[in-house]
Amino acid sequence: MSALSQRKRILIVSHYAGGARHGMVYRNYVHAREWVKAGHEVTVVAASYSHTRREQPVVPGAHALEHIDGIRYLWLRTPTYSPKSMLGRVLSMFWFTIRMYGRHPVLRESYDVVMLSVPQPFAVYPTRAIARRSAAPLVLDIRDLWPLTLTLLGGTSSRHPFIRLVGAAERAACSAADLVTAVPRNAEAYLMSRGLRKGRFLPMGNGVMVDELGCEQLPAQHREYLSQLRASGAFLIGYAGAVGLANALHVAVEALAMLSSNVHLVIVGEGPERGALQSNAERLGIQNRLHWLIPVRRDQVPDFLEHVDVAYAGALASPLYQYGASFTKLNDYMMASKPVVYAVGDPGNGVEASGCGVSCPAEDVVAVADGIKWLMRLSADELAALGDRGHNWCAVHQDAARQAQQILDTLERGIE
Repeated sequence: MSALSQRKRILIVSHYAGGARHGMVYRNYVHAREWVKAGHEVTVVAASYSHTRREQPVVPGAHALEHIDGIRYLWLRTPTYSPKSMLGRVLSMFWFTIRMYGRHPVLRESYDVVMLSVPQPFAVYPTRAIARRSAAPLVLDIRDLWPLTLTLLGGTSSRHPFIRLVGAAERAACSAADLVTAVPRNAEAYLMSRGLRKGRFLPMGNGVMVDELGCEQLPAQHREYLSQLRASGAFLIGYAGAVGLANALHVAVEALAMLSSNVHLVIVGEGPERGALQSNAERLGIQNRLHWLIPVRRDQVPDFLEHVDVAYAGALASPLYQYGASFTKLNDYMMASKPVVYAVGDPGNGVEASGCGVSCPAEDVVAVADGIKWLMRLSADELAALGDRGHNWCAVHQDAARQAQQILDTLERGIE
């Protein structure tokens, strides 16, 4: 029997890792939970501060150990920063990488599998050293392609010194990886151009813990408000998530203006674009059809989706998405059996693959409006059938337990 078939000690290095209590990033927590449930011992090393979390861990000194749902977390002290400060983010990346060279016992132990979860790839250098010292396979888990995201979405010059440093770290990570698990499912050729060896690519979207999906009721005022909208005969488009420029909610607002007066958009979330979206709605004369609800816990999102007819997800138009995308909110929509209007345009996305709604190009307002019109013409049973397709597809293809085992099975086949 291969050593990988036995109980394993798995290390996940992820600067921004979160969890059920802390919030995003969920991906590492989800896979770690599944490995723990399968009998493995999992350690996550993460920074003490991340702008993506809703709650930060308490780290009084240089580091802190914490056990969460059977997972051992080592939090490394890093500076806090404003989410809007690019300098603060960069300093945090370098500080985390330096901390990884520390002499904490967790960082000196041996492991059977070592995983580095990125976008920021600088931690590849100390993580690669741990894998080599442990004689363990190195898994590179890619959530976003850096530096492509910074150049194609952020508009940073490819000649910028920071981009060159990121590119060098990306090449080092791809060259060292025994396996790449990648949210961008169409990125194999690109990653091979960065040093990845043939046959080491495993596309893997953001997973869901199918057997642990919770559903708690919305706050009473949310439920009452949504019930009143439904009672008025409104057709409700729902959105749950961050309200930033990258989420392309301006497309949904502009599409709303092209639809009949009984169509309403309900947003559960907050973010820097709220003011601009509200102003745009007022300019278009549809301010009474754009509704805002304060953010809710993730386990309350299914109840919100139960109160809407269809759900929206979008992104800014960018060549970056030719490599693929996997939005956590899309999993939420699909697992809630909700038809989806998906305006990202990445080839082979879950909406196309499952047939659970409408997939159209990013920032195409007319296509979004036409998609909603088509969904409005369907009967309640037909809408429910679309939602069931999405649920069934997501439960199979995005099942975190299946993904976690697939990673270990792939490593075992590769080593043998």
